[in-house]
Amino acid sequence: MPYGAVDFHHHVKEQTNLNQTNTKSILDKCEALPCLCYLGHAVTEKGYNYVVDFIEKLLRFDRNKKYKFVISSYLDKATEKQNVQNYREKVLKLQKIYPENIEVFSEPLTMEQYNNALKSSDIILLLYDPKIYSTCFSGILLEAFTYGKPVIVRSGTWLAQQVVELGGGVKILLNCSDGSS
Repeated sequence: MPYGAVDFHHHVKEQTNLNQTNTKSILDKCEALPCLCYLGHAVTEKGYNYVVDFIEKLLRFDRNKKYKFVISSYLDKATEKQNVQNYREKVLKLQKIYPENIEVFSEPLTMEQYNNALKSSDIILLLYDPKIYSTCFSGILLEAFTYGKPVIVRSGTWLAQQVVELGGGVKILLNCSDGSS
């Protein structure tokens, strides 16, 4: 599917909280079982700490709709120092609760696995920290646009600016249940 083949532009300019989000309208445009994918390193600056809350809120948002989540959850020595182990345990607990809906990769993805996950996903989660990514580039965003995959990004990031300018996604306000933003 070439970039721009799916019209998400009417969702882009809205800034919303996930509790009252227009994300459902984006997901309804996808196939029968929309697949949301978090790729990259399991680090807080790339929003790994929001994955659990995002999944829980989305599954509560519309319990009649099924979603599939593919989560890259590899922790190396550097990420373990960032105290993300707690979030990984929550992701794995959610996987046990919803085994048919959540696939977790606990080891580094091979290039083939990464490309397959990207190609088979319907929406890419880029929940990057606005404090760090207000001016930073994302390779995953570029790859998502290349494959025509819509993205969900956080407001205040460079990624959100690209979504507003180019379309292809929605920006959201998102706070963790632990009170962080």
